[in-house]
Amino acid sequence: MRSSAASNTYWPGKSGHYYDRCAAPPPTWHRPLDNYRSVNAVAQSFFATIKTELLDRRPWPTRTSAHKAIFEYIEGWYNTRRLHSSLGYLSPTTYEAT
Repeated sequence: MRSSAASNTYWPGKSGHYYDRCAAPPPTWHRPLDNYRSVNAVAQSFFATIKTELLDRRPWPTRTSAHKAIFEYIEGWYNTRRLHSSLGYLSPTTYEAT
């Protein structure tokens, strides 16, 4: 809810304080929403990839065997050799070396 007082516009903050619209907003006011969208997209892509490339390919007899396979997939393939579009189609290992 907005209120005007003497030609200044005030915006309610999450903590209940009002900030002058013309003054600089707190540094984290708008950034989290923008960052959460991009981080969420990356996380969703990561989990969809694990599900498609690993988990949906066979049944897992125990939770422990699935956990072990996920660890080996991430450390042995995903983080070392798999090409990532966000890294210019380089593997993370190659990207970090450049």
